[in-house]
Amino acid sequence: MEDNRVSAFSSKIDDAKAGGLTPAERGQLQKSINNEQNKTVKSREQQLLNKANKQAPAKPKAPDPFATTHTFSSVNDAKNWANATKQQWLKDGYVNYTISSNGQGYYVLKFIK
Repeated sequence: MEDNRVSAFSSKIDDAKAGGLTPAERGQLQKSINNEQNKTVKSREQQLLNKANKQAPAKPKAPDPFATTHTFSSVNDAKNWANATKQQWLKDGYVNYTISSNGQGYYVLKFIK
């Protein structure tokens, strides 16, 4: 019974840490510990929370590779890259792209949402 309660608490911490444990989430978890009547469960849950507090926050999301422009030496290179990555940029919410010349002999690929 104690193991089940501690395991459930551990799952709550893991869920919260997935997005980075916020002060509000820590407070809620601490409140849950404070309300625990069983001293063994309370102690084990407190150890889990203390350990979670010491861990580094979750890594930030990788930057969107389609949010910035890409420069190519030919229109065909730009089209080929856009077509090769089409499934990913469509999945990321982009609907089309443009290719323009930058005045220095290069072609700029820009994705449009």
